[in-house]
Amino acid sequence: MINYRHYFETGITYDSYLRQAETDAQKEPKTGYLPYVPLNLQRMKRIGKQVQLNSDIEAVLRRLDKPLHWLVISENWCGDAAQSLPVLAAIEKASQGKINMRIAYRDSTPELMDAHLTNGSRSIPVLIQLNEHFGLMGTWGPRPAIAQKQVREWIAAGTPFTEYAEKLHKWYADDKQKSIQTEIAALLQQSLIG
Repeated sequence: MINYRHYFETGITYDSYLRQAETDAQKEPKTGYLPYVPLNLQRMKRIGKQVQLNSDIEAVLRRLDKPLHWLVISENWCGDAAQSLPVLAAIEKASQGKINMRIAYRDSTPELMDAHLTNGSRSIPVLIQLNEHFGLMGTWGPRPAIAQKQVREWIAAGTPFTEYAEKLHKWYADDKQKSIQTEIAALLQQSLIG
């Protein structure tokens, strides 16, 4: 049984996550996943400035009558996380205290990650929605369903990672966070039923 309260309480805020990305973007040598951090930091800052929440998100936030805890499994080198975390942070802010979000790093929380695999893989980000008592209410991730389907097709076709990553980020740019917001609104709506 996963102790979500523990992971939430030891998680970090989105602002701390951004500060860590800024620190990691300066690290040398740039090996492994580190070369992705500066680009993802730019993405997070740009999206954070541009994101506009849609009316569905705003409506469900007004209807929330109990606090929610969002625990997000992520890493700052992850391109999908760079596309979605600024949106989640904007939703948290717009909730006016109804949603409280913390981030747990995937690579330092293997037990948590392994409880939320995507088709057997450690794909991130994963948003874990918890009630006021830290009970599991639902999850979302690692990307909108339409993008997830497209990525599976690219992989099945043998498309190299660098090529499909470029196509995926173009998809995110064209979508302008609409799909993420639609799916998060549906996740929030579930909390009103349960």
